[in-house]
Parts: sequence; structure tokens; C-alpha cells
Amino acid sequence: MKEIIKENEMEKMLIARGFQISDSEGCIDSTLVVDYAGSLGFESSLNSEGILEFSKNIYTVVKSPNFIKGDHITVREWIEEQLENEIGISVALESRDDDGELEVFLHSENEDDLSIEEMSKLEHLGITQDNSLERILALI
Repeated sequence: MKEIIKENEMEKMLIARGFQISDSEGCIDSTLVVDYAGSLGFESSLNSEGILEFSKNIYTVVKSPNFIKGDHITVREWIEEQLENEIGISVALESRDDDGELEVFLHSENEDDLSIEEMSKLEHLGITQDNSLERILALI
């Protein structure tokens, strides 16, 4: 599902979060709005009426009785917590949704932070640097 936000709604959201989006004369700087929205994971585009809109993919993962709804970063962070509760290892995961499809995989920093035994366990469980979302969801 895509969350779509109109330019004026995005401006209000950015101001509420403390972003300075006005130029020296107090006018809204659309370039800053686009840049800051991008830092929050939103993509910008013009709709059919030429109005600037912002969108990002929203995912829902249900593992009864728990669930999460959010962008790929929010979902990944929730999955990390659920996975740690299930396997007893604090694992850093990475996520992306470049093609509108959620991918979750093992972050390369784990090689420095985890023991050889922990890395072997993750590999045995099918959690690798390739997309491991289905395997992880089966575990949690």
C-alpha cells in the first residue's frame, strides 16, 4: 500500500518535526520540502493536476498475536526485535523496497559483531545477506 501526502500536508508534518523549510524571507522552499521528505523515506512526484505529492510504501506484517504496520524501516526494526526474542541473538538486519517489494536481509556488520557460532546459526536458519524475509517470518 502506498501512503500519499499532498505538499501542504508534508509541509505541516515537516514543520511539526522541527524542520526549517522557509527561506530567509519566510516563504516555503519547495526544494527543502522535497529534500527533507526524502530523508524521511518519501518519494516526490507531480500528480496528474501538477500538484506535488509525496509517497512511500507501507507494509503490514501479521504474526498473531503481534503485528506491525509501517514503512520498510519500521517493519525491519520490529522484525529485528521479534527475531531476537525467538532465537536469542541480537541481529542487525537491513531492508529495502526499491521495487515496491519488501526485502529484509542480514546486515554485513554482523560479521564484526557476532561470534562464529552465532553467524553459523543464522546461516543454518537461512538468514543471510540475500533476501531472507520469508525465512525470518517463518521463524518469528
